[in-house]
Amino acid sequence: MFKNIADDLSILLEEKKIIKPENREFYFYGLQLAISKLFFFLVILVISLFTKTFLVSMAFVFMYSVIRQFSGGHHCQSEVSCFFVSILLYLIMILLYDVDMHGGKIFLCVSAAVSVLLIMIFSPVEHKNKPLSADERKKYGVISKIAAIALAITACVSMLLNINILFYSSSYALTADAVLIILALKEVKHREHDS
Repeated sequence: MFKNIADDLSILLEEKKIIKPENREFYFYGLQLAISKLFFFLVILVISLFTKTFLVSMAFVFMYSVIRQFSGGHHCQSEVSCFFVSILLYLIMILLYDVDMHGGKIFLCVSAAVSVLLIMIFSPVEHKNKPLSADERKKYGVISKIAAIALAITACVSMLLNINILFYSSSYALTADAVLIILALKEVKHREHDS
C-alpha cells in the first residue's frame, strides 16, 4: 500500500537528481514510514472529528507513540496489519472513553498499574523486525521507564481531578503498550521453544 507510493517518490527524487542512486533505499524506507504515519494520523484525525473526541485522541496518540517508540513489543508482519491493529487499539480507547463507566475506570486503573510494572521489568523488548544494540537497549530502557512513570502519574492525578481526557489516554496507552510487550515476549518464548 505505502510501499508503492514511497517507491515512486524515491525514484522521482533520484530521477530529479535530488538524491543519489546509492541513497535511494534509505529514502524509500524513510518515505514509507512517513507516509504510513501520516495516513494513520489522518485517519485518527477524521475519526476524532467525527466522534467529537479530538483532544482525547490527540493525547492518546502522543502518549502511546512516545512510550511505544522506546519500550518495544510486538510488531506486525506487514504495514497493513500494523495499521489495522493500531486503529483497533485506538477505537477501543475511544469506546471506553465514550462509555465512561465506573467499572471501566477501575479496570483501567488496575491495568495501568500492572502495565507500569510490566514495562519497568521487561522494557525494552526487542522484536525480530526491530533488533536493538546494547547502547539502544540501555537508552530505551531508561526512557521507557521514565515515560511509564510519567504516564502513571498523569493517570493517577487526572483520575483524582476527574480529567477524563488525560485519564483515559494515559492509562490506556500504558495498557496497550503492556499488551504488545506481553505478545512480543510470548513470540520470543515460542521461537525459543521451536528451535
